[in-house]
Amino acid sequence: MITFGLAAGQQANYIDLLNLPENMVEPLAQAKAVSEDWQPVFTGGLDMSEKLKRFFEGHGNDSVVQLFTPIFRRLKILHDELSGGTPFEELQKELLDDGVLVENWHKLRNRFSNYYPFLSCLPFFNDFETIKNLMEAIHPFFEARCREKNILWHRIV
Repeated sequence: MITFGLAAGQQANYIDLLNLPENMVEPLAQAKAVSEDWQPVFTGGLDMSEKLKRFFEGHGNDSVVQLFTPIFRRLKILHDELSGGTPFEELQKELLDDGVLVENWHKLRNRFSNYYPFLSCLPFFNDFETIKNLMEAIHPFFEARCREKNILWHRIV
């Protein structure tokens, strides 16, 4: 695998696009196979596959999917109905007042917060950082017990 970028790189298979070699054939011919160049990520001795499994599956009947699906489904319905002109107060009674969204949100957020430090050594940590930023942006809506529609829409738009 060959990586291209705009900064001076340290990896064997990296080509700086701002400082291209005169002969492109040579670096391509000398590139190491992924299996040769692979470096394990230091995890401090943790089995990250087990940590990820626990993060996603949970410790009972609260997998990430089980927590997130009702949140996503209800917010999607809320968005679609509000876009169609249904008053927020009516939707609040039907979708938000039973406390399921707030309860699931707090469980999901706690899980994410507990596992977030362990995820920093993973190659896809940037994705978790993006998720963290999005969660922080919409958290005030759930802290207000889903009663203030403007908090949510102004944060995610």
